[in-house]
Amino acid sequence: MIDNKLIVQDTGLAEKIVASGESDEIDGKYITSDNIERNGDGWIIVLWNWWIMN
Repeated sequence: MIDNKLIVQDTGLAEKIVASGESDEIDGKYITSDNIERNGDGWIIVLWNWWIMN
């Protein structure tokens, strides 16, 4: 399985999505808190795996 991740530059937006539980768009992709995690360095990472379907 391909593990495709994008480090989000606008960490404030990603943190807002996680904190509020709302969704938003990043680079034209519909993102919810389910697509966001932190790594050991505190970066916000968006998981794009469910776009790799086609």
